[in-house]
Amino acid sequence: MLAIFQATDHKISFLRNILVPCKFYLRQVAFKQEKLFVVCDENDIHVMNTSGVALSKISSGVPTEYGFIRNFDVSDDATRLYLCERSGLRCISDTGECQWWFSQTDLPEWDRNKQGLVIEDIRFFNGFLFGSLWKASKLIMMSNDGHLLCYIVTTGIDHPRAIAVRGDRLVVTQFSPSMRPVKNRTVHVFRIGDLFSSVGEKQQ
Repeated sequence: MLAIFQATDHKISFLRNILVPCKFYLRQVAFKQEKLFVVCDENDIHVMNTSGVALSKISSGVPTEYGFIRNFDVSDDATRLYLCERSGLRCISDTGECQWWFSQTDLPEWDRNKQGLVIEDIRFFNGFLFGSLWKASKLIMMSNDGHLLCYIVTTGIDHPRAIAVRGDRLVVTQFSPSMRPVKNRTVHVFRIGDLFSSVGEKQQ
């Protein structure tokens, strides 16, 4: 079940619950083009409107025996979904057709995770993708067709996990069981324009 709230500057107000036809747990939710995209334990994506009317169910192609979809995002036009599974990043269409696949071998050897995890979290922004490399403690930028373009943050973060884009800000949380508690609670905020300018300076 999903709970929908209305948000203002200093307050959130409960609106309604929405029942999702999933057998077990709900994992993640995204909102694009007035549609809710809900990932469940079966690694299916339920597409609904905000009134709870089911529009479609997308089969992700991610096998449940290899784990759950860890994080995901949806393109601004809601025609592509980007799924972080354990062994790679999968891009599918809104009908479930696989568009491309990004795996360990697409990363430089020194940034590969021996445990197999590739990209921890992914966010779509202005036609590009931002991804977090948990083991390497770096942030990357990818093209919409699945190619690694550049590193945008390589220092100052420790095991980045969830990332979000709000306006011109990129927000990054970090976590590792071996980190001191004070660092576990650290959130980094980057101005996206500064990230692109620093990338340009490095490439010149």
